[in-house]
Amino acid sequence: MTPVFVNARFLTQPLSGVQRYALEICRALDGLAAQRSVGPIVALYPARQKVVDPGWQNIELRRVQGGRGHFWEQTALWQASRTGRLISLCNSGPLRHDNQIVALQMPIFTPFPAHFHIHTGFFTAGCGPVWHGGPVD
Repeated sequence: MTPVFVNARFLTQPLSGVQRYALEICRALDGLAAQRSVGPIVALYPARQKVVDPGWQNIELRRVQGGRGHFWEQTALWQASRTGRLISLCNSGPLRHDNQIVALQMPIFTPFPAHFHIHTGFFTAGCGPVWHGGPVD
């Protein structure tokens, strides 16, 4: 089976709705891994940051050297996960990964660009063709 990697950088962040969502999805994946429906599943997180063990029974938690934050995602995470499918549950992941699922929690930056930092604008400008760019109802 193709390995499944989870971008577990969310484990290094304060708990909010986005991180709670990621934890619940991983809890469900942990159950699927127990049934051998998917797998193996490896959750990757930045080695220089502390995490609390989420208590998964069937998802391996693995530290990955190479920085932190978005820099870590774009470099070390991509390098560590490129042999399988990557699941990024908290709005971002490595742009170079060609086998990735990214969950966007609130994709509202096109209709409300003033609410986001200028760096977000540079990122979304490059991704414009991916989204329809129309108003969100």
